[in-house]
Amino acid sequence: MDFEAIKKAAEGYKPAMVKFLRDMIAIPSESCEEKGVVHRIAEEMKALGYDKVEFDKLGNVIGWMGDGEKIIAIDSHIDTVGIGNINNWEADPYQGYETDDIIYGRGGSDQEGGMAAAEAAQTEHGHMGALQALQRRLAQHHLGAQKLFVHK
Repeated sequence: MDFEAIKKAAEGYKPAMVKFLRDMIAIPSESCEEKGVVHRIAEEMKALGYDKVEFDKLGNVIGWMGDGEKIIAIDSHIDTVGIGNINNWEADPYQGYETDDIIYGRGGSDQEGGMAAAEAAQTEHGHMGALQALQRRLAQHHLGAQKLFVHK
């Protein structure tokens, strides 16, 4: 496996991945109020060429790409905790800021940052029969993941 080639390919996805993450951060997504960010993720999946994008009864978004022999499931929760008193923040948690090595904002590291990275990885390797499942809520119970294994 050529890790330098992988790193080079990943750098090519950086601008789009950063924009996607900044978009998600800008959409409040507290537990049980994630509909806006879920729809933004579905929009991204469609733009990236997922074969199928669907919502389940719990409001999770599920994207299917490829039809390989193996299925890779990437499960991510995308809800955040509240911001509390906005005056206690050094920067607006929904606008945040960006430096050369960090994107700061509510959900940037838990777990919307992971979601953006997973989307980039999925794009690079998606035609191996992978699927992406995003937990809109009830992530601690992994209900979206349970549905996937029944669904497939």
